[in-house]
Amino acid sequence: MGEGKGSLYVVATPIGNLNDVSPRALEVLRAVALILAEDTRHSRKLLQRYGIEVPTLSFHKFNERDRTEEVLHRILIDGIDVAIITDAGTPCISDPGVEIVRRARDSGVPVYGISGPSAIATAVSVSGLPSSEFTFLGFLPRGSGDLEQALHGIRERRISTFVVYESPKRVRALAAAILEEFPQARACFCCELTKIHERSYYGPIDEVVAQLDSDPMAERGEYTVVVHVDYDEPGGTGAIPGTGKQLSPEARLVQAMVDHGCSVREAARIVAEETGLSRNELYQAGLRLRSFMTPGES
Repeated sequence: MGEGKGSLYVVATPIGNLNDVSPRALEVLRAVALILAEDTRHSRKLLQRYGIEVPTLSFHKFNERDRTEEVLHRILIDGIDVAIITDAGTPCISDPGVEIVRRARDSGVPVYGISGPSAIATAVSVSGLPSSEFTFLGFLPRGSGDLEQALHGIRERRISTFVVYESPKRVRALAAAILEEFPQARACFCCELTKIHERSYYGPIDEVVAQLDSDPMAERGEYTVVVHVDYDEPGGTGAIPGTGKQLSPEARLVQAMVDHGCSVREAARIVAEETGLSRNELYQAGLRLRSFMTPGES
C-alpha cells in the first residue's frame, strides 16, 4: 500500500463469475479504508463472498462530481487509502471513475491499477475475429438516425475491428443497423460473459441477425459486440483493381451510369445493392455529382 499519504486504487472486479477476482484485488480491498462502489448493493455480493468488511460508499455517474471532492479531501487530509470498483470489470471504461482518477493525479495522489477482468478483452479473445488492432467505441447512439450516422463514421474512418457495448433491448436493432451499413461484416455478439448463461452469436452479420431474431432469449443479458469489416470484400467500399486504392462513391456512381446507361438516381440504387454503401452516403455523392452536371444530364 502507499506510504506516507493516501493513495487511490482502481480495482478490476469480476464481470460475472465471482471466482475471477484476483488475489491482489482481494488483498487491496481488504487493506484500504474505503471502497467506492458503483452500486453498493451489487458489490456487497462480492465483498460478503470474500469476507471483506471495509466501509463502502456509492460512487456513480449521478454523484461522481460531489463524491470526488469529498473523497479526495479524505485522501489528501486524512491520508486514507481508497479503492474504486464498478459493478463489473475495470473502472473508468464506460463506467464511473475517470473524474476522480484525473483529479487525484492532478493533486499528486498516487494512483495504482489493479488489473483483472475486462469484458472488452474477454470478448475480443473469444470472437475469432482479427484483433491485432481494434477500436473500442463504448455504447453507440440509441436513435436510429444517430446510430446510422455513427456507423457511417466508422466506415469513413475505415475502422476494421471495433468493439461496442449494447443493452439486450436494443441488440437486434444494432445488428440490423450493422447489416445495413456493413453487409460484408463478420461479428461475434457475446452475451453474459463468464456467467452461467453465457452465449454468443457468431458469423457473417446476416447470419448473426437471423440467430438473434430466432432466439427468444436474445433480449436477456448484457452484450459486448465485436465486429470486423474487410473493406476490400464484396459489399465493402470497393477498390480499383490492381491498385488497392478505393473507389469513391462518386466514381462508383459514374461507373454504374456508364455501365447501365442510367440516371444518377438509378445508379445510386444499383451501387447500393452491389456494394452495401449506405443510402445517405450515395445520396450525398449524387448531390455532388449533380452540381457538376447540367439539369438535363441527371
